[in-house]
Amino acid sequence: MFFMRVAVYNQMFGLNGRSFFSSMGGHYFVHFQKDPKKVEKFVNLNETLEIVGKSKADILGICEISEGQEKDICKGLRKLG
Repeated sequence: MFFMRVAVYNQMFGLNGRSFFSSMGGHYFVHFQKDPKKVEKFVNLNETLEIVGKSKADILGICEISEGQEKDICKGLRKLG
């Protein structure tokens, strides 16, 4: 019998969702801040890539990638293999 691992990760800009206050602060900047440079301060692609790498998924879906960061996350995924 063959099993495949499928992982879907909602990156949501790689926000720190480990506590209520860090999550709310990040969501404020994502949804209400009009300055993209300020939003980028909350992005943590390395954490996203670390979690994705640990999943060892055969099929991977990543949702809600910040506009303009597609190339950076693609580079990171290529390094993971």
